[in-house]
Amino acid sequence: MQTEAASLHGHRRERAYEHLRDDILAGRYRNGESLTEARICQDLGVSRTPVREAFCQLELDGLVRMIPNKGAVVTGFGTHDMDDMFQIRMMVEGIAVRRAAEAMTDSELELLEAALLEEEEMTRRGDTEALQRVDSRFHEILFRGSGSRVLQTLLSALHLHSRQARSLSLSSGTRARESLEEHRRILEALKRRDPVLAQQEMERHVGNAAANYHRSTQNGGNEG
Repeated sequence: MQTEAASLHGHRRERAYEHLRDDILAGRYRNGESLTEARICQDLGVSRTPVREAFCQLELDGLVRMIPNKGAVVTGFGTHDMDDMFQIRMMVEGIAVRRAAEAMTDSELELLEAALLEEEEMTRRGDTEALQRVDSRFHEILFRGSGSRVLQTLLSALHLHSRQARSLSLSSGTRARESLEEHRRILEALKRRDPVLAQQEMERHVGNAAANYHRSTQNGGNEG
């Protein structure tokens, strides 16, 4: 019984953590906003303990700051943080796609092409939410295709934490179409098994995403 109770508690804590993390990264909470413990408990149908434990994990992630008499306050990621993430992504994704050009199997290339076809359809429809999901899948297939678990783990975390930036970027119809063409060029380089070209195309893709993010935040007055 104790094991079952501990498992249930762990599940509730993880659910609270993932729910809050995803909402913060998606921009549903603004930087400086206090997280109301009682409301979160009510929304998730859990007690205060798993929510408080989730706050502790979020503080370790750098997404909230615990302030006496105020509780958990959202810190999120600012513009300088996003600059760091884009720079790291450019370097590490460049390495990953270079590896993938040499290591990807034909079946993985087919999965990548299928994701690209779906991305094309979602871009045509203007479905930003679905487009973000397929964009993530495209990159995840690439990370896996590098054959490196270290690169896959690192880049998956970076993509998770840059979710708000990618959502903001892809909500622009122009950028969505540009991103699609960039993905297409990356795929072609991979099919040609050209690691140098694949790396160049990926670095160009991440660089363009960073530039568009800065334009979007400046126009919207959002600090990211």
